[in-house]
Amino acid sequence: MGYFLRNNIGFAIDYELADEFGFLDEFLVWEEENDYVPFCEAFEHARGIKPEALGYFEYAYEGSIQELEGFEYNTTYVLFDAGLSEDPIIYNNIINYLDEYDVCLEEGFWKELN
Repeated sequence: MGYFLRNNIGFAIDYELADEFGFLDEFLVWEEENDYVPFCEAFEHARGIKPEALGYFEYAYEGSIQELEGFEYNTTYVLFDAGLSEDPIIYNNIINYLDEYDVCLEEGFWKELN
């Protein structure tokens, strides 16, 4: 097994922000069952764009996530395909939505064990 390079854009999310978005129940499903599908579907229904996943980057020496850049360890992120920025209409839609909550879209890179 080896590591492969990953690259996504996304934003950090917690209980408070999920509640502000109106997706707290779906976020709790992620927290309790590690199932991001309900959250991603609710987000798509509300904003017209479906996140790729929710991701939590836990630091562990020689763990499955290495060399994380742009995102922070021990934080949950709503992740989108990095190619999203190539579609200006969709990209601006998400940027404008996040601006309403003073949230910034970030780009992250890491190596993940496959």
